[in-house]
Amino acid sequence: MFTSQFKTHYLAILLLSTTIIISNISYAYRKQDLTGIIINYTTSNTGFNFYQSFAGIWRLNDTLSADTLIINEQLSAHSGSIITIKKDEKLLFQKNIQHTRSDISLLAEQAYHIVKQQLYRIKIRGAIDKDPDISASGL
Repeated sequence: MFTSQFKTHYLAILLLSTTIIISNISYAYRKQDLTGIIINYTTSNTGFNFYQSFAGIWRLNDTLSADTLIINEQLSAHSGSIITIKKDEKLLFQKNIQHTRSDISLLAEQAYHIVKQQLYRIKIRGAIDKDPDISASGL
């Protein structure tokens, strides 16, 4: 069906475009001194809007954060979507949102504050667990 010359040209173009994309991503990471990532696993427009709002708030307030967060969306036919934010498989935030909801930016701001609070708790708990002079009974 396709000639071998066509296949060769197609593969060369695909390889070149992939190389350009990877180079651009690598340059963007170096340029912004990337220290933490927010991974988007949303599927609907509402979920994507939540991700964009949350990531924008995070970027403005936590430019030095080394935390990698995952925003996931599970679609539900009856109740919209369930949005979760996790770090290392630890659930930091979960909320059921309707697709007709117009205050996604307000929800993203609330999620930001909840996630920050949960991350502080995790870091404090980690520091307590590492310090042999502090015991659970001493708190």
